[in-house]
Amino acid sequence: MRRRGWVKILIGGLAVVLALVVGVALGGLVWVNSSLQRLPVSLPGSKAVWLVVGVDDRAAADEEILEDTGTGEPGARADVLLLARAEGGTLRLLSVDRRVVALDASGTPARLGASWLEGPQRTVDLFCQGLGVGVGHVVQVDFAGLVEVVDALGGIEIRLDHALRDGPAHLELGAGVQRVDGRTALALVRSRQGELLVDGQWQPETRGAEGRQHRAGTVLTQVVHAMRQAGPGRAWEAADVARRRLAVDPGTGVLDVLSLRDLELVPEVLVTEPVAEEDLMTGIEPEGQQQLDVFRDGSC
Repeated sequence: MRRRGWVKILIGGLAVVLALVVGVALGGLVWVNSSLQRLPVSLPGSKAVWLVVGVDDRAAADEEILEDTGTGEPGARADVLLLARAEGGTLRLLSVDRRVVALDASGTPARLGASWLEGPQRTVDLFCQGLGVGVGHVVQVDFAGLVEVVDALGGIEIRLDHALRDGPAHLELGAGVQRVDGRTALALVRSRQGELLVDGQWQPETRGAEGRQHRAGTVLTQVVHAMRQAGPGRAWEAADVARRRLAVDPGTGVLDVLSLRDLELVPEVLVTEPVAEEDLMTGIEPEGQQQLDVFRDGSC
């Protein structure tokens, strides 16, 4: 079964930790910090640049999620590649297409998304060697992490201009504002065969990846909003999700994330060469190189 991306601008791993700032006491922060899984990776960049990786690992997903996503191919791939950097009062987010091809130190081309199969070090090295971006923090989250954090928050509110349905993604939502649970949020951001109800007629969604990126940005915004509004009980639930579902590099702790909590999110999508939806590779346009300049600090 063909793999389906589950989000393009999802800051799921980072967002889980952000939930802690709402009401968890310092002792709780220490508990979560000491319980986080650690990734075996050495980072070349400054502490200003974050890489959030959403991993498509069907082996780690529970039966309910597999009903929606299918069993997929073996191995853990990076379905989400998100760069983040704080600038003044904003947090710049740049979604990088998993199909982008970068050259490693030997000049060998490799796709960023598939590089995670060889481990996080391979992905970090490709960002440095192929894109000139030195990463200082890495956060990993999987399908279940997204589902659980949304459920821990009691769901999130989503507004759609048109009703949306996607049979393969097990998704059917009406127009307007509604509260969705974790599984529905996951289906919303990974839908690839969606149809919109326009003037009483179901029509294929024509925006493709752009439409998914827009929906993912909506989910992201609402997750962060829900975290900022959560009470202590919800915050503790999110803390437990973080403890069980997140993996970070050896040098990253909860307190590193707290400094980002009040920043305004400014999401962008890396401009890449236009390719068909089914194509496996793409390159970066000159405008995309300019976007990456914001994250290049000369460390690579």
